[in-house]
Order: sequence, then C-alpha cells, then structure tokens
Amino acid sequence: MEDSIAELGAAQRELIVRRFYQQQEFAEIGVALKITAEAARKRLSRALHEVRGLMVRDGAEAIPDPLLDGLILPAVASEAAKKLDDRNRIDSIAKGTIAMVEQAKASEYPVVSAEFFVTDVDANLDLFEKLGFRRRWAEAPDAMGRTPRASLLGGVGRIWLRRAEESDGSRPSPGVRVYFWVDGGPEGLIAHRKRIAEAGMAVSPFFDDHSLRNFTVTTPDGYVIGFFTQYRDAAASTK
Repeated sequence: MEDSIAELGAAQRELIVRRFYQQQEFAEIGVALKITAEAARKRLSRALHEVRGLMVRDGAEAIPDPLLDGLILPAVASEAAKKLDDRNRIDSIAKGTIAMVEQAKASEYPVVSAEFFVTDVDANLDLFEKLGFRRRWAEAPDAMGRTPRASLLGGVGRIWLRRAEESDGSRPSPGVRVYFWVDGGPEGLIAHRKRIAEAGMAVSPFFDDHSLRNFTVTTPDGYVIGFFTQYRDAAASTK
C-alpha cells in the first residue's frame, strides 16, 4: 500500500499524510490547503481510490487488507457514512498497523526493503551501522576478499547491499531517497542525529516539511538516507 501511495502526486500524498498520519480533521486540512472541508474530503476519496487501483495493477486481487478497507471512502457516501466517528477509524488504522508490524517482526519479513548497488559492501556495512542499523547477514567474500552482498535491519525495514559489477551493467544509481521514521518525537530525532554526527558522519541541517522534521545523510555512492519524525501537533501545524 505504501508503495502505491508513493506513486501519487505530492498534493495527494499530502492529503493522506495529513488525514491518517497527522490525524487532522477535514476542516484543519481545508484551512492548511485553502479549500473547503468538503473539497478536502472529496480529494482524499479520489486519492484513496487511486491507491486501490494501483494496488490492483500491482497484483492485489480483492484488496482484502482491513487496513486499506479502513482508509477507503466510497465515491458516493451516504449521509450516515459521513457521520462515522473519525476517531474509531483512526483507532482501526492504528490497530491494523500494529498488527502488520508484529507479523513482520515474527516472520522476519520486512515492511520496507531497499537494495543499493554500492562500490564497497564492507564500507557500506560500517556506514549503515553508524546510522543505527543492525548487521544481519553477509555473503562469504569472493576470491579477492570482497563481500558480494549483505543486509541490515532497522526496525521492520531491511537494507540490502549489493556490490556493483561493471561486467553485468550494474552500478551505483542514486536517485531515490529512503526515509526512516524515528520514534521519540523531536528529542529522539535530535539524539539520533547527534549519535550519527559523533560517529564521524556528515549530516544535513534539520529540514521542516509541514509538521514533519527530518535530516539526511549522503553515502559515498551518492544515496540519500533520511530520518524524520513529527515535531509539532496537528493543530499547531495549521497555525
């Protein structure tokens, strides 16, 4: 589902983030985007239907996931449906997310898995450990003592590292930024950035994106790894 959301335009992604991650009411969203609450509701409904279509395109058959079902708003909602308790919907989403994370931990199947082609796997293993990831597995070195592949864990996400081989056309190809949520709010994010800096790595200043604060680190191969959290409540973000 998150892969499908990532394919949406920036305006549609912002609606989903504000509504389901920042838990804003439609009136708050309308104020922030300078539209009416009803317009915000309709635009979100269209965005969620597009997410459903993208998931079907990618192989999801009936979209049985109760988490997505809790998000989808019907194109033509009845008056009774419009009066559903938003808090109950948010609680349902939260429970579904927690269940998904626990299942992922139990099966060691990551919610997010990213693979990077790198010039030096061992050097990148050290780098990602300084970023807070745990080394999970490394393939036996080749005849020249180079590690072909390795992986690390961070929460329920997994990082795969693969040595770039000019012979097969693979090479480092930065362009997609990968962001990881940091628990603990702004204090947790500040502490995480401080640990990385103290490990001798160059880190960016803090950037603010609405109510989300983030910073980034760029690897020697040019990949950008970001860390973010929410630094103010939803009500304050509309002021």
